[in-house]
Amino acid sequence: MNNQSIEAKVLNILEENNLVAEIKKAIELDEEVKIAGIIFESKKYSKLNRLSGNRNIDVNNVKKIESSVVENGYKKSQPIIVDSDLSIIDGQHRLQVCKNMDIPVYFTVEGASDDSLKLTQDLNRNQKNWKLSDYIQSFADRGYKDYQNFIEFISREKITISLGIWFLYKSRNGETQNKIKEGRLKCAELEIYKIKSTLYKIRELKNAIPSNLKQEKEIRKAMESDKIAVPLMVIMEELNYSQERMLKQISTLYRSIDKRSMAVAGDSLVEMYNHKLGKNSPNRLRAYNEISQSLR
Repeated sequence: MNNQSIEAKVLNILEENNLVAEIKKAIELDEEVKIAGIIFESKKYSKLNRLSGNRNIDVNNVKKIESSVVENGYKKSQPIIVDSDLSIIDGQHRLQVCKNMDIPVYFTVEGASDDSLKLTQDLNRNQKNWKLSDYIQSFADRGYKDYQNFIEFISREKITISLGIWFLYKSRNGETQNKIKEGRLKCAELEIYKIKSTLYKIRELKNAIPSNLKQEKEIRKAMESDKIAVPLMVIMEELNYSQERMLKQISTLYRSIDKRSMAVAGDSLVEMYNHKLGKNSPNRLRAYNEISQSLR
């Protein structure tokens, strides 16, 4: 379609939707009035693109929105937002709902942005929709090598994102999470090597626990959860820590591990390790509340 045809089409749309009359009314209110945006309606779903680096579609979120649309209808006042390339800045879940239900999608075009993805993240951060995993996947999709390394590693080792972050930073606090959200995660080969070494030791301890009874199976499973793996990580960094001794102790005293929280698990692991060691033995571990000072 050439420019002349497009201009004619624009005028037709304005007339058909009574927008010319609405604009005239607005000018009567304020001669300097400006149009802040227009809401469009379309069923050409394929013309609207996924923004590279945006989070993946959450099926559960789609189902929730579908239920809301069935109950309340799809509101024109909640259009999806696209940039000048028709990439979705906000509303990819609403678009999926419209596709699934075969209903028109309402959308508005945001002016060209220096970073449409950052606008998407900011919008969703304010709405508390983006999870830490969404940020990690987003930066990986955009080619950030450390994020790609991190995803590849936790997938290969079958550990959670949360545990991977604990191993990298000994932290899950706000400062650490902000680093990750801002693209500053560091996960090079050296960090991966260190984590693999720690994981190997944890899995060695896990395999020392019998696996034929329900209670034992639960403890084995918990060995690679934050509550036990994180305390083990910091305990293993003690200069007088002995993997050989921990293996010996855990093979018989594993039922004394208390997995209610990291602090409680850490206390029980240190107590188990020190069992039958004299108070003045140089092989005794410090109290867990001292060891865990490095965690944030």
